[in-house]
Amino acid sequence: MRKEIHSADAQEARRRIAELQQTVGTDVPVRVEVGEVKDALLAAALESDADVLMIGRSQQPGAHGRMRDLTYAMVRDSPFPVLSV
Repeated sequence: MRKEIHSADAQEARRRIAELQQTVGTDVPVRVEVGEVKDALLAAALESDADVLMIGRSQQPGAHGRMRDLTYAMVRDSPFPVLSV
């Protein structure tokens, strides 16, 4: 049953993205992954033949602007360079 839920979630996400693209007049490729964020991002980057992974960071000062757990895990586990901006 869990697989059907993920499939339904992914299908709904694709539908909503298609609506948004139609509204703004774009037709760019979109990939929808279901699962842990870090694992899904790294898998998508590997399958896209990426040379580098660019991730954004909060502009907030202090602890909120520093690398959070997910950012740190991405940098630590990525098989290629990660640029955090």
